[in-house]
Amino acid sequence: MANGKCSNQLKRKPPMSTDSEYEMRVRLIMEREKQKSELREREADARHRRRMDLLSRIAMTIFMLGAGGLCFYIKLSIRFQQVEKASADAILGLILTGLGIFIGKNMNSDKKDSPKGE
Repeated sequence: MANGKCSNQLKRKPPMSTDSEYEMRVRLIMEREKQKSELREREADARHRRRMDLLSRIAMTIFMLGAGGLCFYIKLSIRFQQVEKASADAILGLILTGLGIFIGKNMNSDKKDSPKGE
């Protein structure tokens, strides 16, 4: 079935075939259509997952660069007090730790996804 309509293969029963042969052919055609539909759904789901992963990586990178840059500015500037510089140093350490975990997690997930031998 394509777009809710029966395909030409299913419209008419061939004149010289028995009912069981016809039913078997119909079942085979329906199975193929079902498999194609499931494959399309899986491909769409995989594309969506990859797109969401890319967007999350971009957002994380922008956040890390912005927060890290601000912390570096506070750390190196003479306009801020030692307490603020210590806080910026702690936050910068957390950002770098989070970045290491994020990169490590992505590297491990890439190894799981790749086929053996690569």
